[in-house]
Amino acid sequence: VSQSRYYRNIAVLAMVLGGLAMSLLVYVDTYIPFLLLNILVGILGNISQTMRMATIASMGQGEARVTIRAYQRAITNFGISIGTVFAVGFIAFLVYLDDVRKKYLARVSDAKSAYDTVLDELSRDAGNTQLRIKALELGRAYYELIIPDTQTINGQGVVIETHNNSANRESKIQSDINARTSNFKLSA
Repeated sequence: VSQSRYYRNIAVLAMVLGGLAMSLLVYVDTYIPFLLLNILVGILGNISQTMRMATIASMGQGEARVTIRAYQRAITNFGISIGTVFAVGFIAFLVYLDDVRKKYLARVSDAKSAYDTVLDELSRDAGNTQLRIKALELGRAYYELIIPDTQTINGQGVVIETHNNSANRESKIQSDINARTSNFKLSA
């Protein structure tokens, strides 16, 4: 039993140091430090694996040793399965986020295209009231996507402040319309 503690302590130390070395990879941005840290992580991983196996080997005699190893393999397989489920779930979540982002960007692009088309028509026919109204509507739809209203939420999920950006959006729409119809003056 005293030997198994010795092996176990080395395994735990190697795992902790391996985790610390792996966390340093976040700060690496060149190849040589990346290579050296990965070598260190590999060495520490091999040490921890060897000491873990030595700890298991020192436990039990004969049939008990076989039972211990079978149990250890079953737990390892279960851990791998759970890890795989989490990894697949995380990847699926990232794919979902990427899809949501692409859909949002497509909506922004479509809204911008429709808005620009109406502004181009308005620049050719600045006196058309219907085009001006359509430009206002499409401009609102576009700018609501890129300049949304904001809310400040406290730690309990309660909205404590709301900032309405409609005045900012309306001024941008008016600036766009004025830029496209700069030679045209509305009569009161």
